[in-house]
Amino acid sequence: MDPEYTPVEMQQMLNEVYADRNRLAHLCAALALKAGLTAGVGVDPDEPDWPVLYTQLPTGQVGWHVPLVELIPGLPPYDMRWDGHTNEEKADRIRRFVLSLASPGPSVNDGPGSSSVDDRGYNAAMEKVRRTIQCRFDEMTTAFVDYRERQAVLRKLSIVARDLGLSLTDTWHNG
Repeated sequence: MDPEYTPVEMQQMLNEVYADRNRLAHLCAALALKAGLTAGVGVDPDEPDWPVLYTQLPTGQVGWHVPLVELIPGLPPYDMRWDGHTNEEKADRIRRFVLSLASPGPSVNDGPGSSSVDDRGYNAAMEKVRRTIQCRFDEMTTAFVDYRERQAVLRKLSIVARDLGLSLTDTWHNG
């Protein structure tokens, strides 16, 4: 763990990342519905406080558990069952779907490792995503460092003000 951050600060940062992820899962479902795809809120009987936001992409089902308290109302119920996909399969389904939208070449039905999927296009898209994430992380880090620096300056100012206040008080009473 980075010694610059306290466990509480690290947890707050992690909570912010998950909150963003949960909003993106909502966005995915809402945009899918607008595009005429099937999407909605499903129930996980093992996790009743964590509904699942499902989207049925042409490449297969994807879904994300979100805390019940963060569920944004308005999405329809999702009546299909979980198809058993793993996180790796979900990532591949999303990758293939995005590729099918981003370039005219590959079909959404091309499987993993298919020779018709343009790896250079995928790698370029992934590099753009990586750069975007890195930029967002850098912005968050800068904001956090700025916050910590401001906190340090405020602590120093409060000490100076306290010391100055004491010396002014002493001068007033003894002068």
